[in-house]
Amino acid sequence: MTVLQGMLGEQVRDALIDALLPARCLNCRRPAAAAGWSPFLCSRCSAALPLRTRPTCVAPGLWIWAPMAFEGPARVLLHALKYHGATLIGRRLGQQIAMLLEETAPQIVVPVPLHWRRRWVRGHNQALTLARGVARELPSVRVMQVLRRVRATAPQVGLGARRRRANLRDAFAVETSRRRIEGLRVVLLDDVVTTGSTMLEAATTLRGEGALEILLAAAAVVPPIRQLTAPRSEPATQASRTR
Repeated sequence: MTVLQGMLGEQVRDALIDALLPARCLNCRRPAAAAGWSPFLCSRCSAALPLRTRPTCVAPGLWIWAPMAFEGPARVLLHALKYHGATLIGRRLGQQIAMLLEETAPQIVVPVPLHWRRRWVRGHNQALTLARGVARELPSVRVMQVLRRVRATAPQVGLGARRRRANLRDAFAVETSRRRIEGLRVVLLDDVVTTGSTMLEAATTLRGEGALEILLAAAAVVPPIRQLTAPRSEPATQASRTR
């Protein structure tokens, strides 16, 4: 298949999805807006999205680049992506993540992987969809699936921070022994961050691959969150990096 055929195939698929999507807001069921987050949200819910413009803190010393808080209409959008395969939403969210990350000059985006069984049931990895949206917005950024989930873990929903960490211990491994990210600025990307346990475990696995730095990013973070206020002598981009 040529690149042109692939692009045409995506356009046809997107047109079919557009035709099948409901014309009503996913959050409140009002008629969807003609702009903003059309055809997913109405103008009122689009305006109510809990947007963020700086890194946010989800745990002591743990900062996440995320354009939204996981509440209200943002929760509805992420659920549609995660559980109903709404890839167009993932692309739009990826674009917003890209705008937030642009000043950090990332080179590689690594999506947090799903275990193969969960991906088979769900039919897609929402983090990979987001990563592709970031790469579409930032052409210099490459998506690399260098992590794999080697152990099936219980769902994190409802678990406390300590049980989340235990649940994820040794859950990730590097896909290949080649140091494909050595010396590069890497963004580790997931859909939603609650306590940061998944991010920390995955980042720990990546550190041995020689990345210049690893930034943590997501489409949304679960409140309560605190906006970053960096000292004048320390740029805001430094606070979310893990080495």
